[in-house]
Amino acid sequence: MDPQNFSLPLQTLEDPQNPDHDQVDKNAIPKFASFRPKPPPPPQQFKDRRPQETENPSDLQGSTRDRAAGPPGHRRHAWDNYDHRERHRYRVKKGSGHHALSGKPEAVFENDEKALELYVVDREGDPDNLIFGTLHRCATPSYFRIGAGCVVGSTWNQMIDRAVSNEKGLVLSNEQHCQPRKGDKNAFRRVGKKRIREWKIKSVASQVPELEAVAEFISLESSPWTNRGRENGRSASDSSAFSSGDDEHYRSVEGKAKLRAEPDDQDLVYGSETSSPSDNGDSRASKLDEFVQKKRIELARKVDAEPTNCDAWVNLISYQDDMLGLNRSSKKSNFTNAERKSVADVKLSMYEKALGSVEDPEAQETLLLGMMEEAGKVLDSQKLSSKWKGTLESNPGYLSLWTKYLDFKQTTFVSFRYEEVQNSYLDCLSLLWHARGVAKSPNAEQVRLYKIQVYVLLRSTVFMKESGFTELAIAAWQALLEYEFFRPLHLQSHEHKEGCHSRQDTVSVFEEFWDSEVPRIGENGAEGWASFYQKPGESPKPRTEAVGTVEDGKEFWGSWIVSELEHGLLSRLPARTTDDVEENDPYRVILFSDVRPFLIDSPSVIVRQTLLDAFLIFCHLPPCTADDAHSRTRHWWREGFLRNDVLYANDKASTLWDFYADKSQTNSTEADPVHSDVPLLRGNTLFGFPLPDFQISSDCLFAAIGSWFSAFGTWHNVAFRHRGPLQVDWVLGSVKALVFTAVGGDHLAEYCLALELCLSPRTVKKTARNFLKKHPSSLRLYNAYALIEHRLGNASKGENVIITSISMSKQLDEVARRDSVLLWRTWIWELLSAGRTREAYRRLLTFADRETQTTLSDVDLSEDLGSTEPVLLLRTERALTAARDNMLSLSSHRHAALITELMIVLTYLKNFSSLPAATSTFKSYLTLFTDTPSKSPSLEYLHQSFARLLYHHATQTHLFKPSEIRLLLSDSIYHFPQNTIFISLYAWNEARFRIDDRVRSIVKDVVLVNTMDNKKSERNGSVIPHFFAIHNELHRGTVLGSNNHTVHSAFERAIKSESGAHCAGLWKFYVLFEQSRGDIEETKRVFYRAVRACPWAQELYLLAFKDMRAIMEDQELMGVYELMWEKEIRVHVGLENVKEGMSAQRDAALSV
Repeated sequence: MDPQNFSLPLQTLEDPQNPDHDQVDKNAIPKFASFRPKPPPPPQQFKDRRPQETENPSDLQGSTRDRAAGPPGHRRHAWDNYDHRERHRYRVKKGSGHHALSGKPEAVFENDEKALELYVVDREGDPDNLIFGTLHRCATPSYFRIGAGCVVGSTWNQMIDRAVSNEKGLVLSNEQHCQPRKGDKNAFRRVGKKRIREWKIKSVASQVPELEAVAEFISLESSPWTNRGRENGRSASDSSAFSSGDDEHYRSVEGKAKLRAEPDDQDLVYGSETSSPSDNGDSRASKLDEFVQKKRIELARKVDAEPTNCDAWVNLISYQDDMLGLNRSSKKSNFTNAERKSVADVKLSMYEKALGSVEDPEAQETLLLGMMEEAGKVLDSQKLSSKWKGTLESNPGYLSLWTKYLDFKQTTFVSFRYEEVQNSYLDCLSLLWHARGVAKSPNAEQVRLYKIQVYVLLRSTVFMKESGFTELAIAAWQALLEYEFFRPLHLQSHEHKEGCHSRQDTVSVFEEFWDSEVPRIGENGAEGWASFYQKPGESPKPRTEAVGTVEDGKEFWGSWIVSELEHGLLSRLPARTTDDVEENDPYRVILFSDVRPFLIDSPSVIVRQTLLDAFLIFCHLPPCTADDAHSRTRHWWREGFLRNDVLYANDKASTLWDFYADKSQTNSTEADPVHSDVPLLRGNTLFGFPLPDFQISSDCLFAAIGSWFSAFGTWHNVAFRHRGPLQVDWVLGSVKALVFTAVGGDHLAEYCLALELCLSPRTVKKTARNFLKKHPSSLRLYNAYALIEHRLGNASKGENVIITSISMSKQLDEVARRDSVLLWRTWIWELLSAGRTREAYRRLLTFADRETQTTLSDVDLSEDLGSTEPVLLLRTERALTAARDNMLSLSSHRHAALITELMIVLTYLKNFSSLPAATSTFKSYLTLFTDTPSKSPSLEYLHQSFARLLYHHATQTHLFKPSEIRLLLSDSIYHFPQNTIFISLYAWNEARFRIDDRVRSIVKDVVLVNTMDNKKSERNGSVIPHFFAIHNELHRGTVLGSNNHTVHSAFERAIKSESGAHCAGLWKFYVLFEQSRGDIEETKRVFYRAVRACPWAQELYLLAFKDMRAIMEDQELMGVYELMWEKEIRVHVGLENVKEGMSAQRDAALSV
């Protein structure tokens, strides 16, 4: 019932204060025609309803329920409930409630049953209406308006704004400007398009601010309005019901209700007094409070006071987002693109102004990176490319700037074309070569620019290889290595001259060598450019490439992918002009003009190590840098664009990731990728993480399978055995050739022996003897030879090699004798690994004996370890301390760390395998390696060696506290969060605990935070921690909380990070994971996301034909094939005729 149509006979209302019906103040009651009572019906139509009807409440309730129930099959409506409630309320005796009616009889219709159900006539009314000024809310009938808020008589777009309307008035507004209502999914979208007045709490000055500052409570009686309400004896609810004189009732003669000038709550005020609710602008203006303005003024004053302070500029520029609110996550979605671009434009101008004031090179690098980041938000693709080129021409000496530019060119999917991106790489090399020619400082600046050249060349060759042009990438490295390391003697005098004529002569002579097509580095029979004039050699015999053809039929795509992969395997090395190759493939033969842009000269012999490490990274091998703390190659090794080992992983690699479950032997619930109920971090899985990252040492190079972490443990078995992108024979041959040129020294020779031990154990001993003949005084090579004998099962021969080498070290010079500590370390650890603890302790006590070395039979093992003579123990400790201090004084930090490791092991053994004693010694020696950044690699190695002792203690002794190992490993992870040895051992130690989720916590809070959120994350970001997080989720088991959803979340976090967003290997494994779940639509969705993120990766495109062929239609596969052609990705087997046939069939089907 509409309250506006419900009338009361006002002249008959009773006043409890005036029982004699005296004259009431008639002026307080308006007299309008609409308030006149209707004429009463004839008397014969009424009868009195006596009060005895309500004397028995149970009878009343029963009759009411009977009437409400209705006949069988009758559906009750909302108005049925209303009828029941209203009739029941008006039958209650007076005084039973707040608004009880008087005890006078009620009048009802007698003859009209329908009227009896719908209306109740009350001629007496409710006298309490005069006291409270309005109807009681419980007496107001509930009803629902139709029309979704529209009002009869108003325009179609005017609707009731329920957010601001109340019982006193209705506010009509345009639908798109309505305030958000609860449950409206489009509320925030509409709010962002209009101007809204914000509310703030009204500040009340404290009478005694000093007392409030130390008070332990917050007063809730500071509102004067609340106090006034309490003084008048009314509650807040009652006061809100009794409107003031300024309030307008929705039935007021003042017209349609309007928004109040002030909030209903007296404790609130509008945030901006100058704006009104009706102000509607095209965009929302930024409203800065006092704190924001004060902060901005402070930052601006600091910049004015210190214009050369880079941090002050960066803080001021970054604060522009805070002033607009872009850093507030709750409001971030409300800002338009125009507002964001305007802020970016302001920040861009501020960066340019800052670059004119700051002169520090590192500070300029930071400002340039920020400037180009903001430029990407304002400029279009073409203008941004021009700005990048101009910035790089004027600032060529910043590696991170070049990295960002290459990332920009390589990852823009819409404009990506292989030729354009490759030309960009060549332009970068040309710009850097020009910068080197005009460099002012020929030493430091030349070295800096040369390292940038090597990085750009590495990125370029990896890009070519992953796009399918492996021949050109291999040829570029062959040409550069021959040109740099195998240069003839008569040309080496021109090696470092700046004159253009000498370089042109050298390049012309090298062109003659290349065009002769004699075997090049890494190939069988290669003698090198240096021997070309004395021993020219012969060109390789012509070879014929026989590849299967594509068959038509249902398995057409399967036949095509087999042929495509076979062509790819034949293209791993460049062909010669005499080879019988396909005529339609112009990329098989590489001419000198193709490799000439990649020929760069090193400014000195020392920096050649950077080029060598870059070549190893290209071959997916860890860099060989020994102790150079300033080397950038290990950071390159962690980049998502370069660390793509898993991109070429085969089915054997998938077993390490546990992607493929044996669904034939499990039910549907157990066939998930994460299907194990027990943790799998045991045995080989602990050491089998496919992307290792740690300090290279002899124990990792020659690690026994299943006993310690290996640098090459997964390289040859997983991805590169026979069908990988590189031939392992070519890689091994190239490394061997570089060893014989004396580049890399003994470290590269040791590295080469360890690599050959993994690839060809039968020939490694012969290679070791050849290396020893070339370097007869190298104790490092003798140590490597002893480790080879141990790994091949000849422990006694290996021990004899160690004893002989230690005896021989007395005859060497001081520099060569430093490596003798390697022999001692190998000797002790091999004895400990074999369980010969007592003998290891006695051998270590002979370290101070420089006169004689006892043989194996002379060792007295009859005495207990604790009964060793104190003089011998003290003598050994002093000898180790003196040797360590000597190495520190000579700045040989790696040798000092090796000697410190022996001291820790000695403490561990002399205290009967006491881990607390060893820990105390370890912590006391850490301060010796934390003074300067140059000691960081040695400090990391010392942590690694102690981690090995922790693992030995946990596996060889039965009484130990896992909590102690956890704390020690946590400290190592905190200092070196990207070292996979520490995090792998931490996960292994926590695998026995199924309650606390510490592995996830430390990966999330320490490893990934240090990887992503540090100040130099853009330059030092690593993708390896994300791989480890995924690997850990896959191997935790369901008992520890891992499932498909947690793995999916780990993948999403990885691809949303800066380091993993464009990692092709990461995307490939994401697609394989979704496919293993059996979700077809999700697999396709992730696949297309991967292609957009990495448009250059040929291996991602081929996933559609190799692994997803069963779930994709022919048209989808043809679309992927055409996309490869559009992006100029390498396709060996063309399908032009097939495409025409499929188009004809499709047109014929459409015509029918």
